[in-house]
Amino acid sequence: MVGAIYPAIQNLCLAARGYGLGTSITGMHTMYGKEIDAMLGVPPEYANLILIPMGYPKGRWARPDRKPALQVTFWEKWGVQRNSVAD
Repeated sequence: MVGAIYPAIQNLCLAARGYGLGTSITGMHTMYGKEIDAMLGVPPEYANLILIPMGYPKGRWARPDRKPALQVTFWEKWGVQRNSVAD
C-alpha cells in the first residue's frame, strides 16, 4: 500500500505548480524519522514516508524545456526511433 500514495503526491505537485509553487519529493528524512515525527506531532501509529517541501521559488520560473516526444521515445527495443506516429 505504500506505493498508493504516489498518485496523490503527483497530483499535489501538479496542482501546486498551477498556483506557482515549487515542490520537491523527498524521503531522506526517514533517517531522522523519530525526531521529525516528534517535531511535526505525527502520532506513532502513522508512518511519515514522504515529505514535500513547497514554496514560491526565487529567480526564473517558467515552463521547463522539453524535447518533442518522438525524439525521446523508443519503439520495440532501446534505441529504435520512428520519424512519426504513422511509421
